[in-house]
Amino acid sequence: CYGKGVILITATPQNNTILDIANLITLFQDARNSSIIPGNNNLEKYFNDLYKEVKNSNNNPEVVSKVAAEIRDNVLRHVLIRRTRKEITEYYKEDLDKQGLVFPNVNDPIRVDYAYDEEMEKTFNDTIELLKEFSYARYAPLLYLKNKKKLGSNKARQQNMVGFVKTMLVKRLESSIYAFLESITRLEKSSEGFINLYNKGKILVGASKTKHDYYDLDKMEEEAFNLFIDVNDVDCFTPDEFVEDYIDKVKADDQILRTIHAMWSKYDIQTRDEKYNRLKHYIDNINEKEKLIIFSEAKDTVIYLKNKLENDYGDIVIDFCGSDSQTKKKYIQKNFDPKFEKEGVNDKRILVTTDTLSEGINLHKASIIFNYDLPWNPTRVMQRIGRINRVGSKNDQLYVYNFFPRAN
Repeated sequence: CYGKGVILITATPQNNTILDIANLITLFQDARNSSIIPGNNNLEKYFNDLYKEVKNSNNNPEVVSKVAAEIRDNVLRHVLIRRTRKEITEYYKEDLDKQGLVFPNVNDPIRVDYAYDEEMEKTFNDTIELLKEFSYARYAPLLYLKNKKKLGSNKARQQNMVGFVKTMLVKRLESSIYAFLESITRLEKSSEGFINLYNKGKILVGASKTKHDYYDLDKMEEEAFNLFIDVNDVDCFTPDEFVEDYIDKVKADDQILRTIHAMWSKYDIQTRDEKYNRLKHYIDNINEKEKLIIFSEAKDTVIYLKNKLENDYGDIVIDFCGSDSQTKKKYIQKNFDPKFEKEGVNDKRILVTTDTLSEGINLHKASIIFNYDLPWNPTRVMQRIGRINRVGSKNDQLYVYNFFPRAN
């Protein structure tokens, strides 16, 4: 980029500290010989001094506000252009009209409450209570070693794994009973295999330096949840290296999994799924010309919904998960991206997808989004809405439906 005019486009110039801004600027400016601030060419010292001022104040709001104003007036006003839709609509209306550009209106989110019948509600509550008794010992075995020195630097990772599994189970329970039972089944098989190996004198533990980091709590995805059980790179221990009651905890958890499975398996989910019934009620009342997208974090839920919707609405339904092909993705674009209008493909009206399609793709032929389950990271919710809230949408009004379990 040396000697060239460069435009850096970012949605997040500052993520953690003001040094983020400095790092972006010094990609294109000499940190100690900058031309931005009049009378001060040492950009590095300027930002470091302000950073220390904020840090020494323990992020005192008044100091933070003062430093922010200083950076805005002395630096950002020279190098940063901020463009929001509101500003563009207000100051560039004539240009928008000339180009025929219109921003669609995103209506306030519509809350969709669903509730299980009385019997299933009790099962739901009983499941939560059983999960509270769960020790998660099988998923953090190193915490139960007699010799704590062998734990090394893995303590935080093992603790994170407990949080990982606990979070995923609760998320699956809220996503769909089908996804929850699929997860319980996988954990049962894993538990059974673990106990059988223990009885043969082996305890296999996923090595800390595996090529997949399943302990990253920001990446609680289906693939990680399903695959962490089968990590190939493993360390092998013997039962006598663990505290005496370790296997008892694992067996108690195994029994809890079996109890939960039995509690839910007695229901015919296909006919007693109030959450799906609520979804169908809203779809039935939407104009048949409107395209819509249903997002779920769980691949199992996507597969389940696709089958249910296809049974009710025919072949206008298509699904997508991370394991699907680029050919299928392109086919979805032809159906949901106005850019592919000339392809003449318009046979799919309902798209069911994981967050794989929540960024980096235009789907703004659709005007409606259903968040069948809500990510705990609000940024992902905005990314989902961003698929249809785009310049060039022919839809004047956009609608977002968020599902919530009514009682719990």
